[in-house]
Amino acid sequence: MTSETHILFDKVRVPFTDSETPLFNVLIEPILVNESNLNDESNLNELNESILNDEQISKFKKIYLKNKIEDIDEHEELAQKLKTELNKNDIEAQTKKLQTINCCSKMCLQNLIFQDNALITYQKFQNLNNNQKDMFLFGIITATARNETTTKGQKRFKLSSEYIFEGIKICNLAFLIIYGIGEKYWRNIRNHFMQHGISPRIHKAIGKVSNFALSFEKVLEVISFITNYGNIYGLPSPGNNYCNYYKF
Repeated sequence: MTSETHILFDKVRVPFTDSETPLFNVLIEPILVNESNLNDESNLNELNESILNDEQISKFKKIYLKNKIEDIDEHEELAQKLKTELNKNDIEAQTKKLQTINCCSKMCLQNLIFQDNALITYQKFQNLNNNQKDMFLFGIITATARNETTTKGQKRFKLSSEYIFEGIKICNLAFLIIYGIGEKYWRNIRNHFMQHGISPRIHKAIGKVSNFALSFEKVLEVISFITNYGNIYGLPSPGNNYCNYYKF
């Protein structure tokens, strides 16, 4: 480039309409840029300065929220389809467990319970959230726990080792399979009950922000940076410059 001062671009419009609600829709007018400014440190300090007024920020906020809702709706739709397919496979696997696992010498799953009812119970329990599952199991523990008197005459609280399903005594393994819970989870529930009673457990994911979350403030920082960069250095034209560079 031989001229010290040159026009980097004539006009750039982000090709969106109002109905498409883009993140930003701006018209950049012709900008004269001096090559000596490209290394000006003062310009670098201006890149992150906010130049958006309250009205622009308000518009971006509406667009941000609308796009966020649409993304959530699309994600939930895909998640629901996946969940439906997984549920189908899950039910098939659970049915096979009820029919084939030898839980104990009495074979509770095959001989003592109604498998159709056990399958329905499994489905309903799996549809509960973590807190609801915890409270349901706390209820079972509370109903079967008992007080015992030690040899020294002291009261001792002891958890029952008996398990009941629809009024029928079953073994521990049959109980875990019917509700689809693991031994570790059941052990943690019982230990928590012994120490804290029916107080809710605090799950690790509660209160955490998604790793993929991008706040509106960060979005504004990105917009401000791009706009400031364009004002200082200019932006390449999406038309001729791109085609010439790649020789289309």
